[in-house]
Amino acid sequence: MNENGFSIIKMVHFRSALIYLSFLLFVLPNSFASVRIIKKEIIYISPGSGQVNLVWGINGWEIPDSLEKNNATNIKGILYTSLVKDKGAFRASVFIPFGATLDFVFQTTLTNKNEGADIWDNNGAEGIDYHFVVTDEEPIVIEANFYSKKAGTGLNDRAWIILGLSLFIPLIFICFRYFKKVPEVNVSYSNRLMILALSLFFFHILTRFEIIAHFPQNSFEFVSYYKQVLAASLHDLAYITLLSVVFLIPIIFLKIKRNQRIFFYVFCFLAAVSVAISILNIAAVHYLGRPFNYQWLYYSGFLGSTEAKNAVMKTGIFEIIRTILILCAAMFFMAYSLVLLLNQLSSRIKPVYFMAVLLLPLPLITLYQSTKSDDKFGLGKTENPVSSFFMSMVSSYLNPSLFEIDIPPAYKYTEKKDSGKVIMGAPSSGIKNVLLIVLESAGAEYFDLFGGKYSISPNMNKLASNAILFDQAYASSPATNKSLVSILCSRYPWLSYKSLTQEVPDFNSPSLSSVLHHAGYKTSYFTSADSRFQNGHVFLSYRDFDRVEDFAKIKCEQQFTFKNSTFTNGNGMDDSCLVNRFERWLEEVGENPFFTMLWTNQAHYPYFVAGEEIDYGVESPDFNRYINALHHYDDVIGGLYKVLKKNNLDSNTLVVIVGDHGEAFGRHKQFGHATKLYEENIKAPLLFIHPNFTASRDSTICELKDIASTILPILGFKNPEMWQGRNLLETNNDEAFYFAPWSEYLFGYRKKNKKFIFDETNKRIEVFDLKTDINESNNLFEKYSSEELNGIRYRLASWVQYQDSVVKKLINKQNK
Repeated sequence: MNENGFSIIKMVHFRSALIYLSFLLFVLPNSFASVRIIKKEIIYISPGSGQVNLVWGINGWEIPDSLEKNNATNIKGILYTSLVKDKGAFRASVFIPFGATLDFVFQTTLTNKNEGADIWDNNGAEGIDYHFVVTDEEPIVIEANFYSKKAGTGLNDRAWIILGLSLFIPLIFICFRYFKKVPEVNVSYSNRLMILALSLFFFHILTRFEIIAHFPQNSFEFVSYYKQVLAASLHDLAYITLLSVVFLIPIIFLKIKRNQRIFFYVFCFLAAVSVAISILNIAAVHYLGRPFNYQWLYYSGFLGSTEAKNAVMKTGIFEIIRTILILCAAMFFMAYSLVLLLNQLSSRIKPVYFMAVLLLPLPLITLYQSTKSDDKFGLGKTENPVSSFFMSMVSSYLNPSLFEIDIPPAYKYTEKKDSGKVIMGAPSSGIKNVLLIVLESAGAEYFDLFGGKYSISPNMNKLASNAILFDQAYASSPATNKSLVSILCSRYPWLSYKSLTQEVPDFNSPSLSSVLHHAGYKTSYFTSADSRFQNGHVFLSYRDFDRVEDFAKIKCEQQFTFKNSTFTNGNGMDDSCLVNRFERWLEEVGENPFFTMLWTNQAHYPYFVAGEEIDYGVESPDFNRYINALHHYDDVIGGLYKVLKKNNLDSNTLVVIVGDHGEAFGRHKQFGHATKLYEENIKAPLLFIHPNFTASRDSTICELKDIASTILPILGFKNPEMWQGRNLLETNNDEAFYFAPWSEYLFGYRKKNKKFIFDETNKRIEVFDLKTDINESNNLFEKYSSEELNGIRYRLASWVQYQDSVVKKLINKQNK
């Protein structure tokens, strides 16, 4: 064999060796890796939990072939693995293929106080879970994220980084301008506007990340979330497109550059405002469940009330303002960077091509993801805040359809005053005075007597031995000043986002205080809150109270303000100060009969704690403070009874304890009270207490308007003819009506155990069976025929139209 032959053989062998070596280095290990099962440890840091399950699957929630190695329970195609508690952390190991994607969430079934719970940690984002590609690296460590971090945290933390990245190209341009001559910027205003619109949309997407999920901490999280975020950004795209077109048309057709410049700068201003609103919208959606609307602006006194100011301060407004300024600058620098690129490339490529490549991809991907996505983000999370606010202004002047539809005679609403019920233990005589205690934002479900699991109301529990307890008491509308009108004037409030206390505080209607005042009673109203909210102090001035005092007038050193804040105007005082003020009032009363109304405050947002905070092992710091505030309410009630006994008034004083509405903490993805009509928003505790009463529970469905109409007959007085309330000691009732107008126009109707919620803004209906589903988690809407639902809607509409006419007559009469 010649030398060339040996060379060919050597080359063949060399190539074979390279192929074999490549196979050993790359193909074979990857082949083994694809089937290699590894043990992966998951560590979950959650000090507030007592028992946790890992709920998991792989590669899109599939069950792994290695199931036999895993100590897991298969429930409907989902794996559940119990985690072992190790101090404040929980641990578990799973066996899955190397390189697979582990999909998982955590389920807390017990708190660290051994109290039952059903808390899901799905990465703090709706419709999104944890994802990790499994490798041989360290264990997966997760910190509990029951709810997403404080609204806006990601953008706040990374605002400077975003600004720095947006400055990169402009700084390079400045350097080149200094060292080397480069062309002057010569880009038309129309192109500048479209580039700025793209930058504006990009920053809207960043804020949408915070709303739908949270700001990505790394590239993997970005890849995990971007499809859902883009799908939720369709309204933002529509708003920015419309805004751009409105300003682009005059810029294109105007030939004078000065006029083009004016339109462009106006657009720049509106772009900055839009970014600011989109950042503020993060906090609004987090706390209110939807973008801020005109109705909320009105309800807050155009952000002029103390409560509104405090709520704004609680959201970290100064940090948000800083973020707004930084990101607005970043948006303009990003747009300027793209303008500079276009300017440099305009000599090599036609601007129209550059603009097409620049502008089209992101909107097209957004449109594609919006049509492809099956995610259900919930109402409020996808709306553009600017267009949503504008539409709320329009809707505030348009009554929803329940005010207008024709109603068949069979469904006509009439005020029922049926009689015949007798409650055992009702007093026949001996009651001279009335102490009405209204517990602010006090949901019934949290108190021991109403099924609460926190053991916070020992004084109320003790008083229950001489009390009639009403299990089904409701606020007609989950708002303080609506309830104030119902409690004092025994009527439904105005079915509007507007309030009678704000619009016509002097409306002519007898109140519980005025009736008793004219009967010779000494009357007083004391609150630890600010009575100016929604013009409440003016309304009270027309109700024949001898004394009306709020936290600003009552002498009390325990004033509540925000710590570590420049905002010094407190919104209340310690509720225990009401005890001292009541005792001093009794000295003024002398031998006269008295009616005193006390309104607490501490359980109203932001939930002020008196003394050392007790850890109730709940999932939220806000919720823990709230439970502490309710516990303090019970201490105040105990203190008031000591005052009554000290003055020998306990035997001739009727004490009524009621909440003005409830408070929500994450159930139904809402916080606070006024936005929805679920039980946590409107169900309130109600007790009538006197030594002549024997312990009893009444399941009649009652409303706050019935309180005054029950008190007067007990005292031996006749109820005013125009009152709408019922005497709860003599009547039965199996229905109730509700409404909430500050987010969507919501109307509610309850008939026996069935509860119906009509969302007239979005045309949605929810139906719940409160006997079997007290948390309202199972919507039975599909089980009802359209005929049945129409009947319920007619009944509700009849009530709406009747009450609307009653209030309008009242207002018209007052204005004449």
